[in-house]
Amino acid sequence: MNYYYIILLFIFTNVAVAQDTTVVFDRPGIADGPYLVRKKCIQLESGFAYSKYTGINNALAPFIMLRKSFFKRNEIRIGFNYQPQTLKIIDYNLKNNFIPIAIGIKQKLFREKKVIPEASLIINTFYPSQKIGRQANLNYLNLETVFQFQNNINKYFSLNYNAGLLFNQNNKRKNLFYAFCINWNVHPSITFFGEGFGYMNTNVKRQEYGLDGGIIINLKKRNQLDISYITNFYEGNKYYWISIGFSTLINY
Repeated sequence: MNYYYIILLFIFTNVAVAQDTTVVFDRPGIADGPYLVRKKCIQLESGFAYSKYTGINNALAPFIMLRKSFFKRNEIRIGFNYQPQTLKIIDYNLKNNFIPIAIGIKQKLFREKKVIPEASLIINTFYPSQKIGRQANLNYLNLETVFQFQNNINKYFSLNYNAGLLFNQNNKRKNLFYAFCINWNVHPSITFFGEGFGYMNTNVKRQEYGLDGGIIINLKKRNQLDISYITNFYEGNKYYWISIGFSTLINY
């Protein structure tokens, strides 16, 4: 697959750029920020979700992600129980009792300057943990590429927005992904956010969309609590998810 060469290119690309100094976790929104992990730090992001899904109440397995910067403008990301917020993939994994493992690379593209946004690109793969160690089967391998942008309007408001492609090997289809998030910093330790997101199948022009909102509480700048409510709309049905998480920055 050609995208393996793209991943290798990002691994060995290391053009000088200023190191990110702010602590920004990707949880809990669908639209991730473009910032990288600080040098000589590891970020641990975790959470779990409760949902009423297809008429059955589910407490989903916890989500865990480790993020580590290994060059000045790159980071590697390893996630347990990672999957995009699209019901097609969530439904497939639930029906097959799959818990996906994700490995990805986040590449800084350019820094914010006036109207030019901060920008990064994520190339992420995810594969069922139950199939690891068995005969390799690329039909279970999924890939997403997402461009991430953020504009900091002032100390109270910021916008971050994503756009990309999700290659779903399960049904051999591509999905366009988009998300737009507004952040309101009401206090140095408290942020409210609201966002819209969606996935559009490029083969049949069928769209799945959703809304997400919640609160982020920063504890001593290195720890974060988050609570959010996600609503998905698909094929005339409505689904909801309540997510709670904790993230921390670890120095070494």
